[in-house]
Amino acid sequence: MRSRHAGDAGWAKSWYKPYGLARWAYSDSTIEKWYGAGFVWFLLRLLFSVFLGLIDTLLTLGFVLGQLAFIIFGPTGRDVTYGFLVLGFIVLVIAWLSDL
Repeated sequence: MRSRHAGDAGWAKSWYKPYGLARWAYSDSTIEKWYGAGFVWFLLRLLFSVFLGLIDTLLTLGFVLGQLAFIIFGPTGRDVTYGFLVLGFIVLVIAWLSDL
């Protein structure tokens, strides 16, 4: 059965790929280099990749919500979902900045 929105390519056409940020930051290639300093560099990159992994999880959840809206309501539903997510993020940032 063909979907009425069969032209949507999902991840293939997206600027974001799941967990691309964390994958970019993580590498264990320096663990045994530079007389121990490589291990410290590995730990810093590991912490950074965990932080980016959290951001990746939020982005992935937002993308999945948008795709679900696309399946149910079509391209307009996806765009509205993305718009609400962006507005919610802006409101959270402004609320956080006003508390500083």
